[in-house]
Amino acid sequence: MPDDLSREQVQKQCDAFLSSLGKPAFMIFGWKKEDGTVDIVQLVRDMNPVEYVKGVSWAMHEVTKQL
Repeated sequence: MPDDLSREQVQKQCDAFLSSLGKPAFMIFGWKKEDGTVDIVQLVRDMNPVEYVKGVSWAMHEVTKQL
C-alpha cells in the first residue's frame, strides 16, 4: 500500500470490497504508516451487531493467544 493513501481513501477501498461481496460483512483493517504510527479503519455492512461483536472477540482472542 503506498504511504500517501489517506484514511478516507483506504476506507473507500475497503467499503468497495465489502460491497462486492454482496453479503453482510465487517472489516477491521490496520496499517503501519511511514512515520511509524498505525492507522485503522473499521467498516460494518448489514451485519447483525451480535455477530459483529462475536467476530471481533474471536479475532482478538486469536491474536492474544500468539502474544
